Amino acid sequence: MDGEKNIPAWQNPDQPPYVLELKEAAEHDIRRLVEKWHEHDRILKGKEEQAQKFRDEADQRKEKAKDELEKAVDAYRKAHDGNDPPAGTDARLLGYWLLLAFLFIFEFPALLHNS
Repeated sequence: MDGEKNIPAWQNPDQPPYVLELKEAAEHDIRRLVEKWHEHDRILKGKEEQAQKFRDEADQRKEKAKDELEKAVDAYRKAHDGNDPPAGTDARLLGYWLLLAFLFIFEFPALLHNS
């Protein structure tokens, strides 16, 4: 024991009341945090299960779509002497949108002048 400040040694089972109060306050705060985390985890677990179910269903739809694509490609090859079907490209799509933008820009002022 520290005689000057009347503080018992750590190994002494008789501790001052404020140490016990600090311990109880800390345990109370930790209990509240644990309860809060458990509630938050319960909510997130439900969302995770829903997301996983949605992903599994999407994977099944993807596989089904792949199978249907293969069937369609095979049917096209049979109908066109073994040739592969034409594939669309991003450049063609970009060109389409640029053409639409060009027509809109140059046709829109003409609509304003006609009225």
